[in-house]
Amino acid sequence: MMQLMVLSFAVLLHSMGATHAEVFNSTGSLVFVNGTCWYNGLKIDDDTYQSFKKPCSQLWCSASKGYLTFYGCMRPLEKPYCGVPVDQVYPKCCSYTRTC
Repeated sequence: MMQLMVLSFAVLLHSMGATHAEVFNSTGSLVFVNGTCWYNGLKIDDDTYQSFKKPCSQLWCSASKGYLTFYGCMRPLEKPYCGVPVDQVYPKCCSYTRTC
């Protein structure tokens, strides 16, 4: 079973929305501008998600409520650890292929 760790300023369950993102030069701080979230050079529209492959994560912007939610994966707890992440965007990249 895939375990997911949610790191956020606030956590909110919400249905998936359409994603729009663009990049600009930034210092990496979180800023809310005209109903959008700007984080680490990435613009995400309000109430939308942006998924990533590396690092395997997903961001959800809630500019209207003043927060950005981070979703990530937990590493498998098996020892010795010898898994390789699946080469997909979040959440599929949370799965691992055992290599030993």
